[in-house]
Amino acid sequence: MKFLVTAPLVSLLSLASFSATPPAKNVAAFLEAHCNKCHNEKKHKGDLRLDDLVVDFASPAIMGHWEESMNRINSGDMPPEKEPRPKPEDINAVADWIAGQLREAEAARQATGADTVAFLKLTRDEYANTIRDLLGVTFDPKGAAGLPEDPDWKGFERIGSVLTLSPAHVEKYLAAAEMVLDEALSLRPEPKRENLVWTAWDMRWKDHKREYEARGIADQVRIEIVPNNYTTDTWNLAAEVKRMLADPKAKAFAESFPRQWLQLRRVGMFPPDKVLYPDYDDNLEHSMVAETVGFFTEVLHRNGSLREFLDSDWTMLNERLAMHYGIDGVRGDQMQRVSLKPGDHRGGLLTQGSVLSLTSDGTRHRPVHRGVWLLDAIIGKPAPPPPANVPALSTPDAKSKKTTVREKLEAHRADPNCNACYTKIDPPGIAFDNYDAIGRWRRPEARCERHAQ
Repeated sequence: MKFLVTAPLVSLLSLASFSATPPAKNVAAFLEAHCNKCHNEKKHKGDLRLDDLVVDFASPAIMGHWEESMNRINSGDMPPEKEPRPKPEDINAVADWIAGQLREAEAARQATGADTVAFLKLTRDEYANTIRDLLGVTFDPKGAAGLPEDPDWKGFERIGSVLTLSPAHVEKYLAAAEMVLDEALSLRPEPKRENLVWTAWDMRWKDHKREYEARGIADQVRIEIVPNNYTTDTWNLAAEVKRMLADPKAKAFAESFPRQWLQLRRVGMFPPDKVLYPDYDDNLEHSMVAETVGFFTEVLHRNGSLREFLDSDWTMLNERLAMHYGIDGVRGDQMQRVSLKPGDHRGGLLTQGSVLSLTSDGTRHRPVHRGVWLLDAIIGKPAPPPPANVPALSTPDAKSKKTTVREKLEAHRADPNCNACYTKIDPPGIAFDNYDAIGRWRRPEARCERHAQ
């Protein structure tokens, strides 16, 4: 099956006036009609002036005014109740445009490294890896005596701005350090601590390569010293990356990155209903995650095309997962590369059981959840925030005709309050309508009376 996903263009809009683009011009007209009366040079209601607000999302201060405006418009605070209300579709269009500019500005800042983080701390996995390399001690950071769970941003755990350090963290780090050092000192004499002082002599990589390798600092010299200070005939970035990926330590990256990027920690968060899905068990759940991690690792090691993440004629299966997918000829518990046929209805990441199940709720597939996840994790264009005070769809009468998921979503899109969001969310979600809550291809939908409503 083929999927077309357009990679987002990350650009920063920094213009002197609204007239540069038609969407911005429409936003300017909206503000003039509904907002500037209370937020102008003479009247700054809520300490917010909008009549001279420029489109400059590179400025944190101006960006803050735009974000506040979006939140007030979305919540219904602007315009006030006594003023004429704008149409819901106009509110959605303005909020959607502002949210898009905020996302692009954030992406641009991250891409250029413009954000300054006061300090960076190791994640708990990085801490454990560092302890292993320095002292040879295996430390479990996720155990009872380990470290607090790292906060994440969209699944990623290495974003410095969210890796805060609280007094509880400090206490845990001190306790972990004492435990690690006790074990290290019980195994061997106290390790020699070496302070590295970089000099011109140190930077002559070609003449001292063996010494650097013996001291265990070869990678540090290659990465920090050689490219930033001197060039040598031995330095080749592509070759160094290839060498590092071939190192056994790279396995940790291949395991960790897809789990964070695709938010695989959510697999099993809502255990599938035992009545609807009696065959679902821990073995199947682990196999689903192993398929996705193994698929990413295979593409990484082969330096495969990014297109394979969207569509491929192969995947990684073991016997349990192959049986779940209805694919014959796979034996054993180990994940192995398996060729796919069109009738298997598989290919790429998006049809894998892990992804399809983490976007479900345990009882049935959720096209909206799948659409939101795909916009965020794959396309990089998260859905806009929903408007405030939008009532839920009315529950159909028990005697009325049963409606399909597609019909319910059509009702959402027919509501002007919901249309702006659901026209973006529904199409990618509905594309996977034939996959049930645990990722099986099916035509009829499994139902249970206690979940029928």
